[in-house]
Amino acid sequence: MLVFFIFWPDFGRTGVRGPGMVPDRDTEAPPGARAGAPVPDRWRLIRAQMRPAPPLASGLRAQHVTRRASLDGPRLAVEPRCASRPRRLADAERAARRVARLGGGPSRAAKSLKSHEVGYYPDPVIKHDVVSGERNQPSSAALRLRPLRLDDEEAFRSAHQVMAAEGFTFGIRFEPTMEWSTYLKTLDDQRYALNLPDGRVPATFLVADVAGTIVGRTSIRHKLNDFLEREGGHIGYGVLPRYRRRGYATEILRQSLVIVRANGVERVLVTCDDDNAGSITVIERCGGKLDSVIRTAPSVPPIRRYWLD
Repeated sequence: MLVFFIFWPDFGRTGVRGPGMVPDRDTEAPPGARAGAPVPDRWRLIRAQMRPAPPLASGLRAQHVTRRASLDGPRLAVEPRCASRPRRLADAERAARRVARLGGGPSRAAKSLKSHEVGYYPDPVIKHDVVSGERNQPSSAALRLRPLRLDDEEAFRSAHQVMAAEGFTFGIRFEPTMEWSTYLKTLDDQRYALNLPDGRVPATFLVADVAGTIVGRTSIRHKLNDFLEREGGHIGYGVLPRYRRRGYATEILRQSLVIVRANGVERVLVTCDDDNAGSITVIERCGGKLDSVIRTAPSVPPIRRYWLD
């Protein structure tokens, strides 16, 4: 009768663990190393790469920080959270242990771990607002300008009321008592220069839509009159308060410039108040060159006039 004796060498590690387990602490040696041997720096990097760091903040639950190994040392990188992140990390650790157990060494273990970094079934990247804790809308790349539709009435009236509290007219030529279909026809007439009252110029009114939500609007004038040339400009845009500081204003102006130039306008005039730091940054970011700063009335801030060629 044959009797087999199976034992697992300790390899100089502390505690009781299974064969080929990756060390639990950076001070321990890799599998197969003799007791008391110095710990290779690259092995510490591999272990650091496999250990997820805590989230940046309580409001950033949709992001994780991981330590990734590199030749220059460990570095931090923010990556989107995946629905199956525990499975992804477990697969990565299991693959690295398998490579190390077969004698592949730290370099091959690192390559095996890197191959699992992509993960499975990633969630859409939805960040959280650190200040308010609310979920942000998608990035400004998802923003598009479009005409108003019949099903926009409730959202539009709400936006008009919110912006009116700040002294900003959201709906051009809009009156709360107007029928919605009548207002849509008014905008179409203005776009095609039909039935325009005195002092009005042809203009295209569009709302900024992000994932089905109205976040702002733009009014693109096809030509200027005396008032617009002095202080109104070719483009007037606005973003609702709850959607500001997300890059939407810059994207609205950028897309508006494409539309106004498609209507034959080569030099575009855009204006803003002298104390509006946000609009100043947006206009200059889109290539605006300051032409002048004028004062239209003693009780209001001066107006900055920018030209975009």
